Amino acid sequence: MRVPALLLALLLLLGPGPAAAGPWVRAEGTYLALSADGRGPGAWAGLWAERAAAPGLSLGAVAGRGGRDARLVAFAQRAVLAPGGTGGALDSARAAGMLASLRLGLGVLREGEARGAVLLGASLGRSFDEGIGPGWVALDLDLLGAGPLSEAKLDGIFGLHRGRWTFSLGVQTRLDAQGLHAAVVPAASRAFEWGGVQVGLRAGDAPGLRLALVREF
Repeated sequence: MRVPALLLALLLLLGPGPAAAGPWVRAEGTYLALSADGRGPGAWAGLWAERAAAPGLSLGAVAGRGGRDARLVAFAQRAVLAPGGTGGALDSARAAGMLASLRLGLGVLREGEARGAVLLGASLGRSFDEGIGPGWVALDLDLLGAGPLSEAKLDGIFGLHRGRWTFSLGVQTRLDAQGLHAAVVPAASRAFEWGGVQVGLRAGDAPGLRLALVREF
């Protein structure tokens, strides 16, 4: 799958809460993404930066702000299941094209008052060319908190790649002190040599227009 198309799809997961990076650990270069979701009190603006650090390892940071909430988290993501390796029981998953990664991060949350936070995350996904492909599917789980758990976020995405166009459907769920939040985000993305642009609609929690921009260098 082409990197710009994949990055645009993963922008669907940059809604409120810790950002999920998907299981596709950056192989080279630096990526910068800006996104804005919804309107009114639940609107959210996010920034995601990530850079390849070593084979199977990337380093990055995610920042976001919405209403009285703001956050800044630096993270490391490590591939734990990738094509080409061997590992007994994992060989069947590799043969099926599955990818997996783990995330660990440290940062600051401001929910009225600022406090330190720890991010723990995991991602599982698969790209495919058969059937209606090329496309991909992925699940991301992120836990973010300081002492007691502050947030739990589970996101899913399904996407199809058509030339420079990407058509995606993301489902976001987030559990925090205010309760359970859910949203569905269909989007269309266009990849360019420098990165790409995404436009979508957010239905459910904080409904409204979704806009995103990716820069690759």
